[in-house]
Amino acid sequence: MSWLEPAPFLRGTARNLLIAERRKSARRRTWGDSGELAAAVAPAPSPLQTVLHDEEARIVRELIAELPTDRDRQLLLRFYVGEEDKDTLCADLGLDSLHFNRVLFRARRRFKELMERFQKRQGAPGRAG
Repeated sequence: MSWLEPAPFLRGTARNLLIAERRKSARRRTWGDSGELAAAVAPAPSPLQTVLHDEEARIVRELIAELPTDRDRQLLLRFYVGEEDKDTLCADLGLDSLHFNRVLFRARRRFKELMERFQKRQGAPGRAG
C-alpha cells in the first residue's frame, strides 16, 4: 500500500461516521414505557377529586332544575351536558341562529345568578363576623 491509496482514509472516515451515528441515536433513545408516559401525562383523578367532581355535577344539575323556564333548562342541559350541536337545538326549539345565541346568553346569565346565590348561601355560615 502506498500513501496515495485512499483505503485507510476512507476506513477512518467511515469509522468516525459510524461512531457519531451511534452516539446520536443513543442520545435520542427514550427508555420510558409508553404506559408510564400516558400515566404521567394524564394521571387518574384522586378519590378526593372524584368526590368533588361528583358533588359539583350534582349541584349544577340542581341549579339547572331551579331555572324558571323549561327552555333554559333544556338548552343548558342539551348544549353543554349533552353536547348537541346548535343546528339541532335550533330546529327542536324553533330558533334561528342569532336568536339561539341570545337565548343561550340569557339562560347562562340566569344560571350564573342562581350559582352566585347558591355560593352566598354556602359561604354565609362559615364567615367570621
